[in-house]
This record gives sequence, structure tokens and C-alpha cells, in this order.
Amino acid sequence: VTYVGEDAFRGTEYINSYADREGRDFAVLGNVLVKYVGDINETEINIDTMSVPYLSEVDTIAPGAFSGLIALESVTIGSGIEQIFDRAFYGDSNLLTVNGGADLSFVAAGAFDGTKYISTVPANGEYLRIGNIYYRYVGVGTSATIPAGVKYIAPNAFMKGSMVETIVFENADDIIYVGAEAFASTKWMSADHTATETGDDDTFVQDGFVVI
Repeated sequence: VTYVGEDAFRGTEYINSYADREGRDFAVLGNVLVKYVGDINETEINIDTMSVPYLSEVDTIAPGAFSGLIALESVTIGSGIEQIFDRAFYGDSNLLTVNGGADLSFVAAGAFDGTKYISTVPANGEYLRIGNIYYRYVGVGTSATIPAGVKYIAPNAFMKGSMVETIVFENADDIIYVGAEAFASTKWMSADHTATETGDDDTFVQDGFVVI
């Protein structure tokens, strides 16, 4: 099993009695962490894939897996986890800190909706980064920087970047994935651009990228 949809097992004994039956805080199916079934008053959760044997093969956090944990303040994404799907932490209104995530290659645009993490400006004043993912632009200026080391730009990363005219890529060669509509809201996308050598009117080059 590589994907489980949100609330796929809602109302079933599989989920309702999982913690008592299995003695575990996380319901896992195949490679997917389906649902957190531990103490709902926990303020810190560590998805410890290195030390907890039954989490060792987990590479995906399912939609809604940690949703509605209003006491949760901090989460650590363990090594080996590659994907976090939509609404995974939805409504965790006190969640402010997201640690780890070194192996992540995809985080859905709505994975952290309804959390303090997504609504609080970080120390850098401009963007949220999870591991090697540029997750969200949260600045207020007309320029933005994609820092060196970023490999993935999340879907809708610049949904709040309507005033951004200039984007500086510290190392464009690092980037291997750009999510859907990542830059769609920016003035950078609608600015005048230099045509490619092919002369294709529908293609332009911008800061090292060919945008079609």
C-alpha cells in the first residue's frame, strides 16, 4: 500500500480500537502512516522512523493523518518520509514548529492549513522551508529568494506572492521539481521575458528556467 485517502477507515474498528489492540500511537498500512491514534493532548510528536521498528518502512503521511490535534505544538518528520499529503495536519491550530523532513520530496499545498505554522512569519521573514522543500512564500516585498540547497518547490508555493516581481535562485541547478501553480500568482510569471533560441512564442527563459 502506497496511498490511503483521507478518512478511508473512519468509524471502523480498525481505527477506533487500533491503539488498544496494537499498543501503538500510529496506524500504519504498508508504507503509509494512516492515522495518529495516540494521546490527543500530546504537544510534541516525533515520527521516529529510525527508533520505532513499525515506522521504519513508512515513507508517506496520509491525508488527514494528524488532523484536529489542537494541543499539538511541534512535530518532527522522521528520515525516510518522502511525502505528506493534503490536510495531513489540518486544523492543528497550535502547531507552530515543524522539524526534520530531510528526505521529503513532496508536501501538498494544504498539508498544514489551519495551523500556526502556516500563518506565522518565520525568523527569515520570507519563506517556510521543510527539509529541501521551499514550502511557502510568506513575505510582503516585491522580490523573493530561493535559497541554495532547495531541491523542490511545493505546489502553490507563491500563493501569497502576488506582489513578487523578481525571484532570485541562489542555485537553480539544485532544483529538480516545481509543483503545480508554484509561481502562478506572481508578477514574475506575467512579466516580459526573453524568448528562447527556438523562437517559440509560448516559451520563455526566466532566471535559468525555461517556462512553457
